[in-house]
Amino acid sequence: IPFFMKNTTLKLTHDLLELVTKLSHVLDKNSLAWCLASLLYQKSIPEVSEDFFQTLKLERSVFENINAEYKKIQSLKKLSGIPGFVRMSPHVNLSKELALLAHDDETLAILQNGFQKLWKNTTQWSHQVIHLKLRFPHSIKLLTLPDTAHTFASILELLIEKNYAHKPTAVTTIFDLGTNLGISACFLHDLYPAAHIVCVEPCTETFNFLKQNLSQNNIKATLLNGAVSTEKGEAVLYKHRAGNLLHSIAFNNPVEYTSHTKVKTFTINELIPLARKNSFGIKLDIEGCEHSLVDTKNLLKQASWIVGELHYGSFYAQKGFESFLLQHFNVSVKNPNCSLDAFKQLKISQDFSAIQ
Repeated sequence: IPFFMKNTTLKLTHDLLELVTKLSHVLDKNSLAWCLASLLYQKSIPEVSEDFFQTLKLERSVFENINAEYKKIQSLKKLSGIPGFVRMSPHVNLSKELALLAHDDETLAILQNGFQKLWKNTTQWSHQVIHLKLRFPHSIKLLTLPDTAHTFASILELLIEKNYAHKPTAVTTIFDLGTNLGISACFLHDLYPAAHIVCVEPCTETFNFLKQNLSQNNIKATLLNGAVSTEKGEAVLYKHRAGNLLHSIAFNNPVEYTSHTKVKTFTINELIPLARKNSFGIKLDIEGCEHSLVDTKNLLKQASWIVGELHYGSFYAQKGFESFLLQHFNVSVKNPNCSLDAFKQLKISQDFSAIQ
């Protein structure tokens, strides 16, 4: 699990290296090496000196192996003509995966076109409604989605990279916190068809797609249009200019979050009693708000499993959520996604699965 960066504006690359050095004692070495490889590739930092490796107590051989893997993943972009996101395994053949995922030729054509646009980092998205018939591991589902970059990023992360995959442990209820368009709920329903799903999604536009996708796939669920918070009532949802995947009530950077709206909030104390027979799992992707949920750890530790994404950065208030997970669950993590934001502050996200 990577580290939390305190509130510091990184004015020089030297500042970044210095801050990484100070916090390296709490980093998993592979995660640290991955972050350095990512920052080097983005030319956010200069070459790393031998003295710096010694300061970090990071073996150069470990870094070189991770760096080679990172570069190999980047080369997939050139080989396939469609994006190999930085977290993707170098062994994934994305073209083949798309062919397996699409149930018909029309769906395959839409997927290929969408990933080509995603690869080119184009802004020419129609935002019109698209219909996809997709093969999940145990069923075929029809998804109605907007033609946006974040739609195809979600498909890549959830259905190809399988970020929420975990060893199935039977539960009667699943809390999908940060459901977004409903792709995750469809994935979880495919994995646990008998479980009741409680979906929480704050963005109204996204919530409408969620409702339609669950309805047309006959998935019975409790749908809550709001955000997960530590306080019951209302909160301000800050809308990211890049799209609905990054909307958050945790941060309002005016450069990246260009509008806002008020949304209803639901607390963990309200949600957990909705679990049937006290057997539940949690999918958690709420853009940094997860750290505040450690205050409800006595309820969360009752979960059979928790999967999702952890977020780190100078704008998130850390309260030890990752420490809570490590204390009560068997935790595994994927390679972190590392970047600098508009203010040159370090942002890290990392997918995880935590099993009792």
